[in-house]
This record gives sequence, C-alpha cells and structure tokens, in this order.
Amino acid sequence: SNLTVANATPGQTNTLSLNTGSISPSSTLYILRNFTLGSGGALSINSSALEVLGLSGGGFTSDGTVTLSGGTFTATNTSGAATAIGSTGSGRFNLNSGLARFYNLTLGSGVGSAGTFNQLGGVNNTLGSLTLANQSLANQSSASGTYNLTNGSLSVGISLLLGAAGATGSSATFNQVGGDASVSGSTLVGTDLNQSAQFLLGGGTFNGFSMQVGAGPNASGSYT
Repeated sequence: SNLTVANATPGQTNTLSLNTGSISPSSTLYILRNFTLGSGGALSINSSALEVLGLSGGGFTSDGTVTLSGGTFTATNTSGAATAIGSTGSGRFNLNSGLARFYNLTLGSGVGSAGTFNQLGGVNNTLGSLTLANQSLANQSSASGTYNLTNGSLSVGISLLLGAAGATGSSATFNQVGGDASVSGSTLVGTDLNQSAQFLLGGGTFNGFSMQVGAGPNASGSYT
C-alpha cells in the first residue's frame, strides 16, 4: 500500500493526525511501500505509532512537516532506501519526544531541496548514515540540510556526512546546543567543492569514532 498526504493550494495544509494513546502493534499504522508527505502535507503523532515498511523499494519522503510528540515513527525500510526530509522541496521533522527510527536519513536529498531536523527531546536512532545535503547534478540549485539538536539523544550507526560527496555547492549545518550525540563511524564535515559545511557544538556531548574537517579535495568545512 502507498499513502500520500499533500495539499496543492497555497497556504492550506492537510494533516494526518495519530493520537491513539497507545503504541501497541495492534494500534500501529503500517504503510507497506511508500509514504509521501508532499508540499502542504503534515503528520502529527502523539502517543501513537507509525511504521513505513518500505517494501519493493519503497520508503518515506517528505516535503512537508512531521511532528512527533510521544510514541514512535519508524522508517527503517526493508529495501534499504534512505528516508528523505526535503526531497524536491522543503521538509521538516520536529522531534519533541518519543522515538524516531531510520535506516539511512538524508536532509536535503534533491536538487534545490532543503531538509531540517529539529530535535527538542526524545531519541533519534539512525541505524545507517545521517547525511546533510545530498545532490549531485552539476550546475543545478544546491541542496541544504540542517540538524538542530537541543535536547534528547541522537545515535548514528555508521557515519555523519555534512555535505555528501558530489554535492557541489551544497550547504550543511549540524548545530548542537544540548543533548547527547554519538556516531559509531566517521564524521565528515565538507566533502566536495564549494560546500558550506559547519559543525557547531555549543553544548551537550558528542562522541564519534573520528572526525575530518574538509574531507575531500578542495573541500571546506568548519568546526566550532
């Protein structure tokens, strides 16, 4: 099954609201293949559960707004497809509390897209890689990706990439002012030409296996 939530009328929003008060398997909304949150679409989860199984190459893409305030959101995608916040437009994920689980998570995945993840609490468990800004078409509008960690915990199983390889001219910012973040593999800040990649640590704790700033030829990045 596929599900799309969107609204093409400017200034209007269609919202899928889950507020069952239970996160048991019997009350979980399962989406078998693709879940698309388009422009003008919103998802609100409060003490409920949603899981995108991602069968047959499916997964979750969002150019709308997700707000998780208790409960669980799962998009580990059996196909291995990345979850894209900001696919062709602007997408936002607000994690206030609860548990968000992903396989690979990309913020700003397409040409000219923008993806933002605001974590005010709760847990983000990304099993694979977290990528901020990922587009690889030359001479096209660049992507941007921003992760704001204020409180809660972030766990990344493989790598944290601020500007993917090939994403020329992209903009990536990881801004941590509180909470706890851990990366089991490498953290790369700036991996390609003309990227603006910033890692800002103003509070909280960050633990990583290794960090490289300006990881690619002629790449630029900053850590403050």
